[in-house]
Amino acid sequence: MKLLVRAADYGMLDCLTDGCLKAIRDGILRDVAMHTNNPEAARAAQEIKKYPYVSIGQEVNYVSGVPASDPASIPTLVNEEGRFYTSRERQAMKDSLPPISYEDAYLEAENQAKRFIELIGRAPSYISGHSYGSDLTRLAIADVADQYGIIPGGSAHPALAGNGKRWYKTVPGKKTAYTMEMQMETDVEAWILEDRLELLGKEYGMISTHCGYCDEQLVRMSSFNVIRTKELYALTSPRVLDWVKQNEIELINFDEFAACHEFENAREKFLAPNPEWSK
Repeated sequence: MKLLVRAADYGMLDCLTDGCLKAIRDGILRDVAMHTNNPEAARAAQEIKKYPYVSIGQEVNYVSGVPASDPASIPTLVNEEGRFYTSRERQAMKDSLPPISYEDAYLEAENQAKRFIELIGRAPSYISGHSYGSDLTRLAIADVADQYGIIPGGSAHPALAGNGKRWYKTVPGKKTAYTMEMQMETDVEAWILEDRLELLGKEYGMISTHCGYCDEQLVRMSSFNVIRTKELYALTSPRVLDWVKQNEIELINFDEFAACHEFENAREKFLAPNPEWSK
């Protein structure tokens, strides 16, 4: 079988960039979804160019750090300090914050895409959203994808077995909650070795991760923290590397997959309601 292993949030923080780079050098990671709005993106872009066999997509980020646009030009996305409202803030203050305007969402998505092209030298292999989103922000991202000829979504393809399957647990009654204790208890390596994603025997499979190192900056920014180190361990584990070899798995990147498959109705699929994105 051919396996696509992806990591989200590349370039969001140095600890995540460095974790992804280790998973590329020493493990099975072959695709990263990059953030371009924060200052850390410049170093991330230079480092990833050392690995031409890794495909690079983009995640449009509306909730973490500083925008790629002039904050004054996107008032419905930023606070008084010119930083994005975080996912937690948007969820906690949803009744008091002004609704995000399409114009602001489109402008920021376009500027993040332009920054990607400036840093990498080409358009991303695909484009998607990060963490918090809505029908409106998905529409803005889809329109930017059309404008620049980018595949929206990317991973939503029926040929990719394992797509949508996750080891992430949730607190009963809370759709997105994932406590640090729950993350510590998750054995990502076992999920792969025991084929709980049901990949073996399929022609194409996909493993989606948020792998990286964990530091204080990440803990303050994201509730997805400890699990990233466990994913990084799994992607570089000698047992997982042996699993790949023993099962005659060929590691591929997204560009190699896309070269062999049509992405019909990619826009419509991307715009379909996504339960992983907050409303």
